[in-house]
Amino acid sequence: MSRLLKALFDMSGTASRRKALAALALLIGAIVLGITVAELAPPGISRFLLPVVGLVSIYWWATLVRRLHDAGRSGLWVLTTFVPFLGVIAALVIVLLPRRAAYDPGPNIARSTGTGAMALLAVLFLLRVFWQPYWVPSESGKPTFLVGDFIVVRLTGPGDYPRGSVIALQHPTNGSDYIDRIIGLAGDRVQLRGGVPYINDVAAVQEPLAPFTEVMGPQGPSAMIPRCSNSPVGIGQICEKYRLRETLPDGTSFEILSIEEGGFSDDTDIFTVPEGYVFVMGDNRDNSNDSRFAVVAGGLGFVPTSNIIGKVDRVIFSSAGRSMLFFWTWRPDRFFKAVE
Repeated sequence: MSRLLKALFDMSGTASRRKALAALALLIGAIVLGITVAELAPPGISRFLLPVVGLVSIYWWATLVRRLHDAGRSGLWVLTTFVPFLGVIAALVIVLLPRRAAYDPGPNIARSTGTGAMALLAVLFLLRVFWQPYWVPSESGKPTFLVGDFIVVRLTGPGDYPRGSVIALQHPTNGSDYIDRIIGLAGDRVQLRGGVPYINDVAAVQEPLAPFTEVMGPQGPSAMIPRCSNSPVGIGQICEKYRLRETLPDGTSFEILSIEEGGFSDDTDIFTVPEGYVFVMGDNRDNSNDSRFAVVAGGLGFVPTSNIIGKVDRVIFSSAGRSMLFFWTWRPDRFFKAVE
């Protein structure tokens, strides 16, 4: 009994993503079962549903707090889930209240539908604690990310990420959010020679691909103008960039872009990544202020692992226009596109 109570009320330590999702599934199941039984079962059985849902809710909140700890966030963030969840509980209470035949002769479809909708909204709100949306405003992540991509970041927080992982991070000094790819881990020696990354003196392999092409013109809400390797390019004409498939020494492979050969960031000194830091670069190599540049020069420098927000899972939605409401500019081929 003591172990059960500890599992229900213990809000210390951490919890894996799998355990948190299992707790959430248990909570959803309890709510759905409560609504169903309340509509169909006799009142004598229904009265026991609220305590059961309450205990499952406590277990969910305890798991959520531990999950927040694991993601590097304060457990107080759990307070943001109370408002929508209390709405679901209130709806469940209404369903459980005795009904007079004169006013409610049978199961109320409208009430059940509304309760289900409220439960769905609450679940979506709760999931916001595990995933965070971002809107891509710049071209530093091309071709992996395009201006106007709506992406989802899994809030895994500080941890061990392999080379090649695409992560969301906070700038070491100004707190701005960035999306970049990990190239070097703690202890690695990273250097660029002729645009080719060398990790611990082993060169990455770069295979030329067909050029990356897009229409020259303003992109996204900030109306950014892309840089082109075939400049000068007029508005409405085709803007090209060199596209390559880069394979790191450990076998991780992804596509990158290059705008000019022999650019000032194509040859660097040797960077030795300190313990507790990572070295990141954008996939659009000639258009990214990343770890190749010191913070004082407008770059990121070495990024503390404590500044990692999470891992980028996929592109959910994409719009090539000035607003996501301009449906004629949507890119259907990028909906729910997995990140390489």
